Amino acid sequence: MPQTWIKVPTGTPPWLEPFRDDPVGLKRFVEGVVGYVREAYGERDAQVVDVYIEVDEPIAYVLVRDLDDPITLKAVCRYLGAEGFTKLLRVEQAAEAVQRYDAIRNRPQDQL
Repeated sequence: MPQTWIKVPTGTPPWLEPFRDDPVGLKRFVEGVVGYVREAYGERDAQVVDVYIEVDEPIAYVLVRDLDDPITLKAVCRYLGAEGFTKLLRVEQAAEAVQRYDAIRNRPQDQL
């Protein structure tokens, strides 16, 4: 499944303020959020891969694997005050996407 790169300001929402200067605590907090949705909403494989902190801004980037339900993803992003997210594919997944593209492009004309 795809990875999701979530951009999170570390000073807002208010429940993230205590973690502005506590990157270890921030990671634990985010892991707790993902752990909750994993159990509560059937995202059984969802996990935090890692959290990265921007050097010159109070921004964290959370890399999450297998958080696939768009409704749950929106709820998590909203709760974390995310400024955006990007879905990422591993190389193997991108290669599969190319194969599917070729199959779609080369399908018989009567399947249009």
